[in-house]
Amino acid sequence: MYCTSAPTTGYYCWKSSDLVHWGDKKMCYVRKPDSWCTDCFWAPEVVARDGRYYMYYTAKNQNDSLRIGLAVSDAPDGPFEDVKNEPLFDFGYAAIDANVFLDDDGKNYLYYSRDCSENRDDYMKKSEIYGVALSADLLSVEGEAVKLLTPEQRWEKAPGDTWWNEGPEMLKHDGRYYMTYSANFFASPSYSLGYAVSDSPLGVFVKAQENPC
Repeated sequence: MYCTSAPTTGYYCWKSSDLVHWGDKKMCYVRKPDSWCTDCFWAPEVVARDGRYYMYYTAKNQNDSLRIGLAVSDAPDGPFEDVKNEPLFDFGYAAIDANVFLDDDGKNYLYYSRDCSENRDDYMKKSEIYGVALSADLLSVEGEAVKLLTPEQRWEKAPGDTWWNEGPEMLKHDGRYYMTYSANFFASPSYSLGYAVSDSPLGVFVKAQENPC
């Protein structure tokens, strides 16, 4: 199990044999003194492929801007080492909450939220969800990212100057793609989950009318 846990230095992980009782806490990723990332170590996600473990994580860079990094290990409890001393990609804006989806046709995708800290229109700051293809080796993105979700339903528009669509998670069922996501401020009573559905991994996604679920 991996989660936001040591936000100035990296990530802890825990082990379980029954998914109920968790122990063996240890640091599985620790930032190096000369690392590209500084703090705000959030939302790690680890996927396994061919005996290796790939951790996609959020952190701030030297310019105090959020980015997504990639570290790899030969064991699920680390130590995870950065593939390179820079973010996985840099589209020129803050990005958080990476989710990796390995489709059954062999293609790979990365979903993330363009963070509201550096994304606003004339009226509102917004977090919006994007998707992009991942390379076969899971080490780089391919092509341009596509915006998939933006706050638009009534329940997502809490009072204030900021709206959120964050925390994407992709599921596939009967050939259709279901993206769950969070909306509203994480510390607010209005923080809730919704989902959207598409026939393609990069959209178009249609939000469920019964949201929030």
